[in-house]
Amino acid sequence: ELYDSIADVHIKRFLSPFFRFLSSADVEPEEVDNSHVEAYFVMRDNCTFMEQKLFDRRLLARQWNEMAGKYHKWPKVLFPVPPILRPADEVPEEDFPVALMASVESYLGQLSKKHRSINGKQWQACKQSTITTRRREILTSVRVAVKCGVDLNALQSLTDLCQPEVVEKIIDYYWRKSGEIPNTYTIDLAGKFRSIAHLATDLDDVAQERLKEICEELETHRKNGGLTEKNMKVVRMVLETELWSQVVGLPGQLLADAVAVHNCSPKKAAHLAETAVAIRLLTVAPIRLSNLMSIKLEENLIRPGGPTRTWNLVFPGYDVKNNVPLEFPLYQETSELLDTYLQIYRPQIMHGRNHDFLFPGLRYDNKSLKSMGARISKTLNKRVGIVVTPHQFRHAAAAIILKNQPGNYELARRVLGHRNIQTTIRFYTGLGTLEANRQYGQMIVDMLPAKKRAG
Repeated sequence: ELYDSIADVHIKRFLSPFFRFLSSADVEPEEVDNSHVEAYFVMRDNCTFMEQKLFDRRLLARQWNEMAGKYHKWPKVLFPVPPILRPADEVPEEDFPVALMASVESYLGQLSKKHRSINGKQWQACKQSTITTRRREILTSVRVAVKCGVDLNALQSLTDLCQPEVVEKIIDYYWRKSGEIPNTYTIDLAGKFRSIAHLATDLDDVAQERLKEICEELETHRKNGGLTEKNMKVVRMVLETELWSQVVGLPGQLLADAVAVHNCSPKKAAHLAETAVAIRLLTVAPIRLSNLMSIKLEENLIRPGGPTRTWNLVFPGYDVKNNVPLEFPLYQETSELLDTYLQIYRPQIMHGRNHDFLFPGLRYDNKSLKSMGARISKTLNKRVGIVVTPHQFRHAAAAIILKNQPGNYELARRVLGHRNIQTTIRFYTGLGTLEANRQYGQMIVDMLPAKKRAG
């Protein structure tokens, strides 16, 4: 009865093995206490190959307690949530100087508004996710500084944290961890310190100049762009095989499969149609997965010409990573696929909710990046036999553009939404070389005698 009362499928799935354990031990619901949790994890430790993590214990306690607060028939016992274990030498946030935390919050408040960069360029307000990440990076840097011998009480403001001698200790710490060459995080961190110093401190010109020197020194270790070998495999596949044509045609096949199973399995049909729409949008509008999963009807999907015309996919600058607005006209085939999905299949997976997200989620209104990303990759592997992530559709788009219009980095920049064309060139200059060498190879083949070419 308790199991059947759980509406959330994720909680139901997670608590299921715990419930089976309790049932096998003939434990009545009102008898359950924390000793059964301990016995359950001892059993799992002895009988499975899976590592029993603190996260699993915390999640079990939180979900059980959540159910106890929702359902009157649920046992009223609450499980203690184990605390997060931190390194013994890690300074807890509550021990940070009050003045330092006030300085941090003031700086984060500036990020939440329009602000100017070091070179005077005006930036839009940062997203909340960016602000949260920056806060975590600052607090982690404080802890690293303390590990490196800096007195915590000497850090009373961001001005103290951004002193060159403190920044150098923090950078050296990360550099040693990454090996002989500093990793991208370490290089970027130096730039973030310089940005913080510009926006939120009263460092003198000498200190500011030293921070600039630290950044410039680290920048000499940054890789000069280009694609990783994993991404180059996708590019070669796009340039040298016909497999990407199969990817472009796959949504039509998935929709045909959805039509075939719709009467006997409407939910399966809806998921097939949903996957078809996701893959089609990534091929015609190579956006980031976070933007794909945030698409809303009448906000990101609009019909400028009226209800009988084709759709446009639009994102204002504040919704895009680089603050560059994007707009893609979706032609007849894609618009018809969207209409079919919206009218027939999307209602099947709305789960009783009323919202405007194009891709409804099971637990939340919109589907998670992880679940859709995994489904897209799995479908491509099963149907086409390739291993491609949603983000790699962007690299495929650049390869298609530069194959058909060699050297047209400006077109690639606009399609991908890069702010600076140098970013596009740095990433994809190797594609031009690959295509040039392919064309040169064809020239040599064309020079061969006809018999040799045929052989």
